[in-house]
Amino acid sequence: MDWALIERIITQAGGARTLIPFLLGEPLLDDRMRDVLALCKATQPKATTVLYSNMSRCDQAAIEWIVQDQNLDIICPSFYGPTPETYRELQPPLDFHQVRSNIIRLIAERRRLQVPKPRVQMNYILTDLTRPHLKRFVDYWRPLADTVEVVYHDTWHGEQPERDSMKVLPPGPIPCSRLWESLNIHQDGTAVACCIDHEQQEKIGRLPEQSLLEIWHGEPLARLRRLHLAGRHAEIPLCRDCTSWLSNPAWWTGFWIRAWYGFEWPRVRAVGRDGAGGVDVAER
Repeated sequence: MDWALIERIITQAGGARTLIPFLLGEPLLDDRMRDVLALCKATQPKATTVLYSNMSRCDQAAIEWIVQDQNLDIICPSFYGPTPETYRELQPPLDFHQVRSNIIRLIAERRRLQVPKPRVQMNYILTDLTRPHLKRFVDYWRPLADTVEVVYHDTWHGEQPERDSMKVLPPGPIPCSRLWESLNIHQDGTAVACCIDHEQQEKIGRLPEQSLLEIWHGEPLARLRRLHLAGRHAEIPLCRDCTSWLSNPAWWTGFWIRAWYGFEWPRVRAVGRDGAGGVDVAER
């Protein structure tokens, strides 16, 4: 993305609770990421900055600027390998031991400098391959990371095969909270309604021809919201076979399933370093 467009987006994002300054791919491949995070904090100091990273490029130099700058609030390592064997299958060709070492060194450096950021949130995606190792993963990372999040496997709106045979689905879809809580801008300035719309199937606007507010309140996004509220997801090709709404906030999913289907929906919970919260996902 052109730097002028990056500046425009961040400047117009006043009032946003969270800024995630990348969309698809590995953010630490961009040599400008340090400057982007600095711009986020200088321009929108109240917004929480978040990066999702496979941590393969989080070497010692990156660890030092991330911890010393204190411009990154939360980092979510994409590390889906409780064992070298599962990691090799899920995240080739990355090196299990090197990536795990990068994560641990980042945590150690933050503790050494006694600074509060970035908080480290380990995400664990449930699949048939990873489910048997859930407890092992949680037991290993809970003393180290700030939280461990257990999340649903995402089929990328039906493009990828379902890899979790134990996933429990309600009778039908519910409105997706992403339509009300996030806005995604591709590198060419095209705005899309969903973070996994990599082919720009549902374009809702374009920068710099429009402002973020114009896109947010525009008719293309309003149309998608109306269809979701009416339960007419099937009329949106991107949403027809999608189950990403399962990863909506638990309160949102629970509210709509109670309202539409009349039963309680079990929660997937986070696990803090102190053990608060527990892990009840295996009981779903």
